[in-house]
Amino acid sequence: MRRNKNKYTIYTDGALNMKIEGKRPNKTMSIRWVQISEMQNWPEEEIALGLDGWPTSTIAELAAIWAAILTIPRGKQITIYTDSNAAIRNISRGLEQTDRDKILKKKNAIWITKIIDLIKTKKIQIELVKVKSHSKDKWNDKADSLAKKGAASKKIIQADKVSCKEIEYCLEWENRRTDIPARLLCKLVTNARLGAEWKETKAIRDLEPKTEVMIHDWTYFWKRLKTTKGVHCATRRISSRRSAFLKCVIDKLPTLEELNRRRPEIYTTAECQMCQDKMKETQAYLALCKGQTSLWKRI
Repeated sequence: MRRNKNKYTIYTDGALNMKIEGKRPNKTMSIRWVQISEMQNWPEEEIALGLDGWPTSTIAELAAIWAAILTIPRGKQITIYTDSNAAIRNISRGLEQTDRDKILKKKNAIWITKIIDLIKTKKIQIELVKVKSHSKDKWNDKADSLAKKGAASKKIIQADKVSCKEIEYCLEWENRRTDIPARLLCKLVTNARLGAEWKETKAIRDLEPKTEVMIHDWTYFWKRLKTTKGVHCATRRISSRRSAFLKCVIDKLPTLEELNRRRPEIYTTAECQMCQDKMKETQAYLALCKGQTSLWKRI
């Protein structure tokens, strides 16, 4: 293995693998890279390793880059090709960042700081190049093909053993160290719990029964909610529209049928008052009521 060159070209890849053990999915990670010759016509070295730790695809990608840089001598040039935009963005911003505390507040801070420290300590000139996944790039496909070999490898990097002196402690989840800031982890856990509760409500179960294929495309729904989230919900009108939007989805609009059920002593009838058809004012009937035609046109 040659280590006396001035410039090295390496294709890296990290993977998050999923295995179903019983009823519970088991996520594992693997990393691999291919070092190629200057003429890019043959591989000089191929490495595939397992990675044990908090399972995310970005951590796997960062660990692959970190492990590849470890093999490069001091003062050399290295070009790393990766299909991970997140890894390139985090490392590039970290190298430009003068305030170390801002890096430490990000996700995957340990891996980012380890890579940055390695580059600076070894005085390596690094270039990170984005390569498109599954673009029929010969060497990227080669790195990707080592996935099964890495997952089955007995040589495993223990992510918990990789530490940063500036991070004195890390939170754990299910006996695994997380590389996520405490506030963000709490937010992720809360959102996951709320999402599970939302999915199990009767209205959503009616819309999306428990099947392998989703019936509805929820892209627009979540995109619409995002536009009125947090600081974007700045007026009472926006708040009211957001509330009505949610109630419409879960079939909880305050129709006369619903109001009559809640407060029959006040709302004595459930029949629609906008027309004379003597039909119950349900959420579905609002779209059919002749008296609401002009309103729908304005909407």
